[in-house]
This record gives sequence, C-alpha cells and structure tokens, in this order.
Amino acid sequence: MEQHPVRDVVDTIEESSHEEKVAFGTLIHGFEDTAFPPCLLVPSLLLVSPLSGIPFFSSFCALVICLIAAQGAWGRDRIWLPDFMARRELPGDKLDKAAHVLGYVARATEYVTRPRLKFLTAPPMDRVIYGAMILLAGCVPLLELMPFASSLIGLIVAVLAVALITRDGLVVLVALVLVIVLAIVVTNLVGFVGGVF
Repeated sequence: MEQHPVRDVVDTIEESSHEEKVAFGTLIHGFEDTAFPPCLLVPSLLLVSPLSGIPFFSSFCALVICLIAAQGAWGRDRIWLPDFMARRELPGDKLDKAAHVLGYVARATEYVTRPRLKFLTAPPMDRVIYGAMILLAGCVPLLELMPFASSLIGLIVAVLAVALITRDGLVVLVALVLVIVLAIVVTNLVGFVGGVF
C-alpha cells in the first residue's frame, strides 16, 4: 500500500465493480488489515467521483469518514462499521465508471508524493489530521446541496489520507490550502444565496 496507495484503492474499487451490486463493507474489507488511511481513501474518493450525485450518498460517505477517522484517532487496531453501513449497496456499473475517473487521480499522485516533512504526519500530528477529517466530513450534510462543496471536502480528506500513507507533510500543507479554498467557496455561495433571498 505504501508505493501506490491511491492506485491500490482504485484497483480494489474496480475489481469490486464487476458485480451488479457491491456492498460498501466489501470495499472496506480489502483494507481493514492494513491501516486506517487506506480505508479513509475509499469513501473520500467516492465523494469526489460521479457517485456523489446519488441522493444522500455524500452524507453517507461523510458518516463513514467520521466513524473511521474517530477510530483512527482513538488508536483502535481494527475498523468497525455498523451493519447498516456495511450492507449499503452501490450499483456496480456506476462504481466502475467512478473507478475509471479516479484512475487518472491515482496515476497523478504517484508522481508528486514522497516522504518529506514527516513530522507533520507523525504522532501526535496524525491525531490532529484525523480530527480535521472528522470536522470536514461533519460539514458535508450541511453543504450537500451546494455545488461541488461535498466533492471538495472529499478531495481534502483524500489528500490528507494520502499524506498519512506516504508520510508526505507537504501534502498536508496542500490540504490546508484546499481548506482555505473551501472556506472561500462556501462563504461566496452563502453570500450569493443570502443576496438572492
């Protein structure tokens, strides 16, 4: 998982998409014996994918992110998901299309990530990053109706997960810039909506 973390996640998503329906727990199961960051990549990448257009799917992914990140911050050894999350089914054809789009993202990350500024991803900073993921994902249900807001949050969480996997502190700083961009986007959207009404 350390050499090509995003590609491995996308490959697992693509392999699972050959079924007509895919249980969400099946996607997570392939990584549960490795570490928490790869498992966080699954729902965060799905937030960025076209699957985010499914009603309430973004909020579901955000809930999964909050649960996994909280367990990572707590220091658990294994990931636990309640049955209603694990049994949630995704259409295989849409999952396959999502994996195709995410494949480009996976290849791009391989060229730009490497271990550097590792203190930003080492304990106790990793717990801070997990906490940031929880706060970000917790905003998704409130921003789900805003265009691109939930996808941008998914992108930030994915970037943070990649930073933890690759021990690349510079990627953490990139995520910080994306948080600022998200704040600007949300502020402008709220101002626009407030001006209309």
